[in-house]
Amino acid sequence: DGRLTFGQLAGELGVPADEVRRQVQAYADLDREEALELAKKNRPDLVFMAVSIEGECEDVEIAEQIHEKLDIPVIFLSSISEQEILQRINNVGSSGCLLKPVDENDLRITIEMALHKYTLERHLKENEARWREAVEYANDLIFTLDSSARFKSVNQAFSEMLEYSAEELIGSDPLELVVEEQRAEVADILDKFFQGHDVSNLDTDVLTKKGRRISLEIRGRNVWDREGNIIESFQIARDVTERRQFEKELKSSRESYRSLFDGVPIGLYRTTPDGQILDANPALVEMLGYPDIDIFNAERAVDLYVNPEDRKRELELLKRDGVVRGFEMQLRRPDGSIIWVEDTTQAVMDESGQVICYEGSLEDITERKRAEEALERRIQELAALYDTSLEINAQQDLYSLLRAIVVRA
Repeated sequence: DGRLTFGQLAGELGVPADEVRRQVQAYADLDREEALELAKKNRPDLVFMAVSIEGECEDVEIAEQIHEKLDIPVIFLSSISEQEILQRINNVGSSGCLLKPVDENDLRITIEMALHKYTLERHLKENEARWREAVEYANDLIFTLDSSARFKSVNQAFSEMLEYSAEELIGSDPLELVVEEQRAEVADILDKFFQGHDVSNLDTDVLTKKGRRISLEIRGRNVWDREGNIIESFQIARDVTERRQFEKELKSSRESYRSLFDGVPIGLYRTTPDGQILDANPALVEMLGYPDIDIFNAERAVDLYVNPEDRKRELELLKRDGVVRGFEMQLRRPDGSIIWVEDTTQAVMDESGQVICYEGSLEDITERKRAEEALERRIQELAALYDTSLEINAQQDLYSLLRAIVVRA
């Protein structure tokens, strides 16, 4: 008569036909609550649900509850092929539908596909559950936006950081959290992102529920459907407030250092161990007679020495002591003139003890050296005059006096 026979079903399930008949008859006259209770108790691997015209709504509702509450795959058996009924059956997530009369080959294929589909769905649900748990308890701030750029989901870390509950955030506009002076820029970036443009990391400041300002670095990726439409956007944010504050303080410190470095009246420099000039302040550039810092930086420190042996001696002292103070030497300017300088320098080393660079200061002592040389000459002149006077006193006769004067002259 076209019905699904006990023999067919027994053959597919691999059990005796009498056992199938007994089990089917036991389920046949059950109402909704009894059917649910029995399915809950026995936990079958598969449920066949016959749909009749008279009980179509109730049959489908029972199947829907078995599928949703007990996670058991359901195959419908129906003698009618009305589109409305088939659509309703499909909407409840059925694992298959057989139209009477049932073909034995169709039965086999439908059962295999139903169990295979159920296995895949179960693995997918397990993976999704593990993924959601990982997202929920991740240290990173994770959230998703729907196609209208509103919060779709947030993890625990994100809601705790923002001091809002998940319920307060979901469905709200993320721009409401952005500080007012950055809101227009962030809105423009979000528009481009949801238009499919490649947008780099977004850096923005937001306000928590209690008004605390925090800096976030956000990376995102869109999720597309088969038609190429964006259905949601997955975002990961990091709290970079401390890093931003450190960068701000570091910048300020560098600016202060640079101001001091450039403003100090003595020459300051930094060179590599092989003599390449890394940095110099304006005072040093002017001292050595170069028109600008770029031209000076193109020079090699070793080429400035009048006496190359001075550099060798200084490097030996640095290697031995790590620092040299008051080392006097002569340097040559681009115009050929020579100046005396006093160098104080130290070796800067890395964690392994390797020299990274030398940092030091140069003071122009040319005038001091000239004064010392002039003083030395004057001392020598006075000493000569003094010796002459002693000889004058010792010589009483004119001849000896004149002779002494001629010798001294």
